[in-house]
Amino acid sequence: TKTTVVRLLTSSALIALLTTIPVAISNAATITASKPDFLGREFVDINGPIGPNDDKTFANIVGEHPDPERVIVRLVSPGGEFWSGINIADTINKKGLATLVPKGQICLSMCAIIWISGSTRAVEDGAVIGFHNIYYGNTKQASGKANAVLGAFLGKLGLGFQAIAWMTEQGANGANFLTPNVAKQYNIKFAFAEELPHPVQLPKVTQTPSLAPLPPEAQGALARRP
Repeated sequence: TKTTVVRLLTSSALIALLTTIPVAISNAATITASKPDFLGREFVDINGPIGPNDDKTFANIVGEHPDPERVIVRLVSPGGEFWSGINIADTINKKGLATLVPKGQICLSMCAIIWISGSTRAVEDGAVIGFHNIYYGNTKQASGKANAVLGAFLGKLGLGFQAIAWMTEQGANGANFLTPNVAKQYNIKFAFAEELPHPVQLPKVTQTPSLAPLPPEAQGALARRP
């Protein structure tokens, strides 16, 4: 809940498929861990397209951490390989890690699933989070097996049937973008980091995935309103 998000941030316990929009895909994301900040929080950055072995890299980084509750998984990614991504999401869920998308950055496709798996979910102003179902990159046909796994996982997170249907409604030709109104309609809990008593102060993102212009419905989707 939002109350939980505030508690974790202010107590220093909050730590950070291919998208349907054309991207430049590499073999792996850049996954790095930072030194603790002045509140003792440590950021694990997942930056760029998610590759087949990124789940192992991520598990090795967070698996060695003595206090997972102080880790924030920070996400800037257009998506990537499903099985690696769902394993990262499962690790985040099991360890109770928090997730965050930085100001004005994108988190699409499998990245959005990783973000939604956080024990607490935060965004900075202007972040873009987009969902679609799982499909084969070569044929663009939906994968029944992968979507069954995805639906079961989202249900385990406590999301309702209508929320899951909304997240998996679009296929290879589109995406559904999260907005405050959508989040309220489907009871998808998240918080704007800037509105919390102790906002998350993050270093500047060093890499932004190459991305075609976002569709109009994504522009300002998660911009804060006065």
